[in-house]
Amino acid sequence: MTLISHSLPALTGGVSQQPDNLKFGSQLKTLENAWPSLDKGLQKRPPSENHGTMFSGALWPTTDKPAFHWIDRSVDERYLVGVSKNETTGRRLKVWDVLDTTSGAVNEKVVQATRSAYDYLDSANPEDYRFHTIADVTYIVNRTKQPAMTARKSEKPNKQSLIYVRSSLSSGADEKVVVTFNGAKTAYINDSGASSQTLAANIYAAITGTDASPADVTFNEDTNRISLPSGSHGLANNMAVRFTLSSGTDWPKYRRYEERYSVINDDYYWDWVEYDINENTILYLREVSATTGGTARLCHNPGWAAINIAHNGANVQLVEIGEGSVPTGFEKCVVQAMPPAASSSDNMSGNVLLISHEDGEDFELTVSDGAGGTLVDVYHDSSPTFSELPDTAVDGFLLQVKNDPATALDDYWVKFISDEGPGVVSKGYWEETRAADNYYEIDPKNMPHILVRRADGHFDLCEAGRMQADIYAVNSTDDRITIRSPLDTSPGSPSSATTVHFFKSKDEVWVDVPANGLEADIQAYTPYYVKPISNALGSETIELYYDADLTDKVAITASAGSASYGYLSKDPLYPNYVWEDRTCGDGNTNPSPTFLKEPIKDVTLFKNRLTFVAGENAILSEGGQYGNFWRTTMTQLLDTDAIDIASSWEGISSLETATPYQDILYIAGRRVQFALGAAQGQAFTSKTADLRVSTTLSVNNGVAPVMMDTEMYIPFSRGDYTGVYEYTPDPNVGGRFTDVDVTMHIPQYITGEVRSMAALEREGVVAVLGTNSGATGYSSTNSIYVFKTYKRNEQRVQSAWAKYTFNDADIRSLFFYDHELYMVMRKTSGWCINKIGFKSGRVDDGSTYLTHLDRRTSYTVLSGDYNGTTNQTTLGTASGSLYSFEASDPMEVISTAGERVPVHSLDATNNRIILTGDHRDKVFWVGEKYTMTAELPHQYLREDTKSGEKSIVHGRLQIRRGVLSYADSTYFKVSVTPLNRTSYEYEFTGQVLGGGVSAVGKLPLVSGEFEFPINSKNDEVDVVITNDSPMPSNLTGCGFESNFHMRSRRM
Repeated sequence: MTLISHSLPALTGGVSQQPDNLKFGSQLKTLENAWPSLDKGLQKRPPSENHGTMFSGALWPTTDKPAFHWIDRSVDERYLVGVSKNETTGRRLKVWDVLDTTSGAVNEKVVQATRSAYDYLDSANPEDYRFHTIADVTYIVNRTKQPAMTARKSEKPNKQSLIYVRSSLSSGADEKVVVTFNGAKTAYINDSGASSQTLAANIYAAITGTDASPADVTFNEDTNRISLPSGSHGLANNMAVRFTLSSGTDWPKYRRYEERYSVINDDYYWDWVEYDINENTILYLREVSATTGGTARLCHNPGWAAINIAHNGANVQLVEIGEGSVPTGFEKCVVQAMPPAASSSDNMSGNVLLISHEDGEDFELTVSDGAGGTLVDVYHDSSPTFSELPDTAVDGFLLQVKNDPATALDDYWVKFISDEGPGVVSKGYWEETRAADNYYEIDPKNMPHILVRRADGHFDLCEAGRMQADIYAVNSTDDRITIRSPLDTSPGSPSSATTVHFFKSKDEVWVDVPANGLEADIQAYTPYYVKPISNALGSETIELYYDADLTDKVAITASAGSASYGYLSKDPLYPNYVWEDRTCGDGNTNPSPTFLKEPIKDVTLFKNRLTFVAGENAILSEGGQYGNFWRTTMTQLLDTDAIDIASSWEGISSLETATPYQDILYIAGRRVQFALGAAQGQAFTSKTADLRVSTTLSVNNGVAPVMMDTEMYIPFSRGDYTGVYEYTPDPNVGGRFTDVDVTMHIPQYITGEVRSMAALEREGVVAVLGTNSGATGYSSTNSIYVFKTYKRNEQRVQSAWAKYTFNDADIRSLFFYDHELYMVMRKTSGWCINKIGFKSGRVDDGSTYLTHLDRRTSYTVLSGDYNGTTNQTTLGTASGSLYSFEASDPMEVISTAGERVPVHSLDATNNRIILTGDHRDKVFWVGEKYTMTAELPHQYLREDTKSGEKSIVHGRLQIRRGVLSYADSTYFKVSVTPLNRTSYEYEFTGQVLGGGVSAVGKLPLVSGEFEFPINSKNDEVDVVITNDSPMPSNLTGCGFESNFHMRSRRM
């Protein structure tokens, strides 16, 4: 036999599950609680520290599976969000200030949630939630919810027409204009003055009859009704009326809720605007209660919602329009024109007439003239051009511009905006609008909700839009109403969720009218103020007041048991964060975004666009407008318009995650991955967006990938285990990527599915939480898997995996803040946050080493902690309680000088540790003991070949002894277990004869070599290195002295 020595270059290669003869020399069989540092060697991993308790007890049941999200707002503000459907006090979402701890507890922030938000967070599966934070706003997605439109529709098509007199002939020619109304025709209408306005006036005179005599009426702003004449009046629904004053100038007023523009804030806002109801305002009757006397409501067009009376006026008279002598067949024709100037005695001015049917019915209207139809145009529901539309009409008049040949545009809709407000024919302008009788509003209830950090540090959790609740019941005895969530089917049933209110005290609200009318006698679209009375699951009883001081109560009368009470609505809590309405086009030209057909699966921000994935599509908002997912005009496709792009893969590609990655958006389905970006060499716009297949890997999309430098790490399933791909851009092909399985050598290492991942670029660390999920919670959650990697000149130097285990820990979430890994975990005593610092070269303050205790915390002994009678020091008495622990926890106490202080007993009930002796004024580290384990593989000699280094498996290798190189170490232990024989243990304690550093009260940190006998065949012995002390160990290398005999040699 030949005596030889061979060595391992380092012990920093991490775990490998390959056969020992195929492992690299630096790889190990087992590596737990160790840190493979390239510059320090194999070290005991950094200790975890008790950052703080989240809460004790059972606010979250032990079987609960909360979802978590970390917010890194700045170095001074960091938050943890937790969502649990089963939270026992009804607060389904909690927020903790990670940087604010008091007496060992992480301070919980105040969260005010709306009922809609409470209903939205109704999944108990954490994988059903996705979060994305932009500044102070966090978007929360429940992947089980299907967004939809509300039942609101845009205005119905016009039951009105415009007659636009373009020109007239010379004074010597007859225009021969004939107006046909539902088949009835006028005689020829001519103009001797060669004026389009005069011709329009002649048409007006030819088809109008005299109005009925005025009759006294009164307006009532409380009931939103007018009283009708006391005698038999014959008034009916949809009749056209106007008003005069018998004396005075006190006209009644109505209000509308309109979008306004603030020059100061350079932004739009909504506010109530009041308008006069004067002699030029034509309105229509609705809800006429009787033909003799009675009351009625008013509206701008037949079938429209009632106007909102704001002021009653005085001496008001009603005039029924067009009831006098008119041409045969024109009795029901109502004509309205632009009012004349104050000094004029004419009946009208301008060259535009508005025609409608007195009973609100649709009608046929045509106009012919002696010039081949070039003098007069009629607009009812469409126009062939936009440029020739008149500049006079009535506010809100809708037209569809059909295939304008001058512009080759698709059809689009326009609406007239009057200079004088609703109900009056006047000058104004046309603006593009949405199609008539189309759904246009996204219902915020099932859309992502927002968590907003307020200026006072508290948080609001609410829907991103108008807040609404059904009026479920009314009580005219005590003038109260009961509201409920539209999603709730059992209002009033008991629940602990009574802390969640629909509306808070003094909230300003209004009543929306349902499609079948409002039967409660509450004025629609009028601002009221809320006073909450009582609250239960899904319902709330309130009173309404006219004033914000809650002194003038609204009297309510209605039929009990009605189903037509309407909805109580409130302005969005955050108007800048709402889901915008479709403002142009219809369902064909401006189709609904895909997320209204498929549930939203993820949310992110890409190229300053809020981005969702749903079904097989990526849906991106308008640039810079996170709430708008519609086109803003049908006249052209803008670069900033919203994007809704489908995958082009031939298979089914349900998209589940979206992650911004360099200049593209990485979007993953279960079996295919895409890159969303701009076409080659172009800026990213709605015109250049390109969704192309990048890879076809089978991946696990339960958690989002994590980024580290230019690499992205993506988990995938291996049955009962998980693997991880390293995803890197292909430098040769834009939009393509290379993938490397960095877990190829550990196929059965990461247990279960990945629940959380985090990455720290500066140390090249990826932390992975792999767990098994069961009906009673998770299992295998006391461990995380740590991947350490390093590249030099694009060549991988290190690719090391290790396992970190924690006592009595049920870990649920991971996140890196700076160099510290924060871990949310449930222990027997409650929920808490622990953290591990990965800063290179880290040592304790005032020391030359790091004390290795998990959940460690510093404790200064005060005089009150010592009991002279018993000669015992109790940690957790005078200085305040320690964190919660169990009697079975491996608690240890270490002085800052490295002295191990024996523990007399544990008082887990009061969270106290009892020591023997007087330890006043000392500073201790208190924590849990944990063990580093590194198992060496069976050793083989290696030889260089043309295909690389290979192990020599022929011959006999008898290992005599091993040598561990160490630096700045105090303790480790080597266990040698020959096959079928007793184990032998060899301890290194830092006490080196002649080392010159051993002293009482001083921790020896020494460097050198430690020899230990083996005397076994290479593949019949196990060598395990452990360190179960709080002291450091840095193993820089390992060598062996062996006898080798080669029986034969290959030729």
